[in-house]
Amino acid sequence: MVVITSSLTGVDNAQTVSVALANVTDASGNSSATVSATMEVLIGDVNASKGATATMFRSWSRKRQTAGSTNFQTDVNTSQTKSRSGQLTSEDNFRSDVNLDGRINVGDTNFVKAHAGSARPAPAPAVRRLHTTAGK
Repeated sequence: MVVITSSLTGVDNAQTVSVALANVTDASGNSSATVSATMEVLIGDVNASKGATATMFRSWSRKRQTAGSTNFQTDVNTSQTKSRSGQLTSEDNFRSDVNLDGRINVGDTNFVKAHAGSARPAPAPAVRRLHTTAGK
């Protein structure tokens, strides 16, 4: 497997970004004129739900008991990040390391909490083209 890392600049919150690679050849000699990947960006969305939810579970539970309704979202992004506090970043929890310091801590939890309530609209994808030949 070949991993290509690219730093993207000018990527705003709450959008879709597509990256296209031209003239890609893999280790077996298979080639493709263009290979693309798409990524959705939403600050605070550590579970890829396309929303940084803000209603706390206790509030949901209390409202459910009094109103008889189950239509409340929980703050799963903040709860998930907080439950991982103290862990080193791995392939299983990397989304919770929002400040990219290699560990999940109160800084990540506070950042996610500060961005609770945002959601990603459905804009047209922004395309960033990279011209490279993989494996060289």
